Amino acid sequence: MVIGPMNATDLTAEATRIRNANLDIVLMLTSAPAMGGAFARGAELAVLKAPILGSLSIQQKPFVDTAGYAEILGSTAIVALAEALRHIDGPVTGPRIQDPGSRIQDALDHICGFSGTYADGTFCYTKDQHDGFGPDTVDFVKLHNRKWENTKF
Repeated sequence: MVIGPMNATDLTAEATRIRNANLDIVLMLTSAPAMGGAFARGAELAVLKAPILGSLSIQQKPFVDTAGYAEILGSTAIVALAEALRHIDGPVTGPRIQDPGSRIQDALDHICGFSGTYADGTFCYTKDQHDGFGPDTVDFVKLHNRKWENTKF
């Protein structure tokens, strides 16, 4: 696991450590596209051969710019909240979102089939599942000449 400051610009040492671990795949989860880009650039310099799977932050321009080869923080959460608020009649008051009886949480738990996010596909929240994403939101892409290309994994 690599943990670094959000403003990290050189993660070559961390990428080298991961390369030396001989991993089959690297999962990169970061909400800071520039930090992800710094890791991708470091991975290239360290000649890390394992494929890097990443979250939605890697599809943003700051990732591509920082990666060199090749911040909408929480954008899906903000869009989901706006969609939930749209479905509440009357004032939005009462307990905190996570507390029982919250009108906002109840509205969030019933958003399903919504496609107004920056991800492909639709998201669906339920009382027990707050990730929201399913198989139709996963695309495999590679960065080639500073442009994303669809690929199969």
